[in-house]
Amino acid sequence: MTPDAFRQRFPIFERKVFLNSCSKGALSQEVEKGYRDYLDSWRHEGSPWGDWVDKLEEVRSAFADFIGAAADEIAVSYSASTATASLLSALSFDGARNRILMKNIAYAGALTALLQIDMNIIKTLLEETFGDKKHLIDANMNAIELGFDFARENFECPLDLHVEAMQGTEGRIILDGNTAAALGCLYAGAAIGAWYPITPSTSLMDAFKAFCERYRVDPDTGEKNFVIIQSEDELAAIGMVVGAGWNGVRAFTPTSGPGRSPGCARPSPGVSFTARRYAPIASPSRTAPPCR
Repeated sequence: MTPDAFRQRFPIFERKVFLNSCSKGALSQEVEKGYRDYLDSWRHEGSPWGDWVDKLEEVRSAFADFIGAAADEIAVSYSASTATASLLSALSFDGARNRILMKNIAYAGALTALLQIDMNIIKTLLEETFGDKKHLIDANMNAIELGFDFARENFECPLDLHVEAMQGTEGRIILDGNTAAALGCLYAGAAIGAWYPITPSTSLMDAFKAFCERYRVDPDTGEKNFVIIQSEDELAAIGMVVGAGWNGVRAFTPTSGPGRSPGCARPSPGVSFTARRYAPIASPSRTAPPCR
């Protein structure tokens, strides 16, 4: 199948440039037909579970054929989060797994050589990311150095296109939006952050936690004057925020596009509004221009 023939399966491409953002891709003719068939069966048959299970098995078999696997090696899940959690709970991160993870970071070392990036900056970023976890800093730095040395030995480094320090931000404070939002929550008096991890809002809670550990710990007693709760889902997170407000504590939750649908669009915000107990919701979006 040619790229043009594949594009013709997506009607929106005839009139728009569609950039996938936040879990929704362009709607293909096949997927639209699947939706219609599902709704028709629901309308005329009620809940024909047998037919739906047969369709599920067809999907399993088709995907197995596509990747050259047996059908019983394929698991179909309704939720990417549920499927990922199931996989992670069955994995060991010792030995070979660690080697795979280090291979994934070695490419950064190769880019450091090819683009002539200051290695000290890379090390600083690792220290900011892993904090006091020295074994993680050392392991990742070792992988980066392996990638760096490999690139220097096997490629012409640096490339004509490379990174050069320009000092264009000297005397300025550079702050990303999530860190600014976290700082705003701190200054606004938020003492509770409840959340369910989701890109791209995770760094907002990471920043809030870092600020709280610096500014919300009693210097005399070491007592922490903040609470950060990782909930089981977005619905629970917004419920915790509403509950905190009901008890006179300022709280907030960060989420993103998919999280707004199951969690923040449910009854809790309505209860918050009715009771005049504010429930701030931070909702960053992935960087992408809109359809045009």
